[in-house]
Amino acid sequence: MSPIAVRQALGVAFESFKRTPQSDHPCDYFPELQCFVYYDASGSAEAAEFAEPAAPMLRGVNLLSIGFADLVERITAQDPEVEIEDDGLTSESLGVSCYAPSAEDEPEAPPESVMVFVRGYFKK
Repeated sequence: MSPIAVRQALGVAFESFKRTPQSDHPCDYFPELQCFVYYDASGSAEAAEFAEPAAPMLRGVNLLSIGFADLVERITAQDPEVEIEDDGLTSESLGVSCYAPSAEDEPEAPPESVMVFVRGYFKK
């Protein structure tokens, strides 16, 4: 999906910028939705990152509304090869990752953000 198509589909104000100098393409940030959309070098959407008040759903569950420990349990049940770290997790097969900086000290706290991505996004 192109940036123009993403912007039209979401239909709210956005800011476009390069998150790092090495970024191939500017990302879009939609403040009202607390959503970032990242594009590959050709300008196709390859990932979207959400924070509250967004409600990214997987199998009927808002991934930002459950504690990290519960999230790990649910994702592991669907992807036994999920990569679990001190501050989050990544499931390549589900195309989902989360950032939970307080996970070690507060496993009942929900993640701060959830990202959905195309296959191979983290392999670059």
